[in-house]
Amino acid sequence: MLANVKRFSYWAESRNLNPFTAPVHQILDFLAELFHSGAAAATINAQLAAISNFHVGVSNSSICLFCKAFLRGTSLLRPPVKEPLPPWDLNLVLASLILPPFEPAASCSLKFLSWKTLFLISITSARCVSELHALCSPSIPSFSQTAFP
Repeated sequence: MLANVKRFSYWAESRNLNPFTAPVHQILDFLAELFHSGAAAATINAQLAAISNFHVGVSNSSICLFCKAFLRGTSLLRPPVKEPLPPWDLNLVLASLILPPFEPAASCSLKFLSWKTLFLISITSARCVSELHALCSPSIPSFSQTAFP
């Protein structure tokens, strides 16, 4: 957050403005410059949050209305891009679970048996496809990174 505060302070001082009391239209000019330089809506939102922590007038509700409208516009003009989750074929996965290293169970290692059990419990208890796709999300650590070194 400190970097965001410094960025706005440098910008304001280069225009002979006091960063603590700069008019709203100047704050919006700063945010517009960020937008035109390619910043994402989330980056601009974080910048405004940093400014609102130290700026005297941004907490005013009428000023916030202008800022919220601006942020709404940036998110409409440049919506966040979500990487699609990779498609997967349930039949292929199930067919793989009856082959080595998952079978025969008597000679299967604990690691592969745990993976198979976890998958089968997950696939039978998930209420919707999005819950299963969440397992593929990069924000969730994979088994190979955590549970089974």
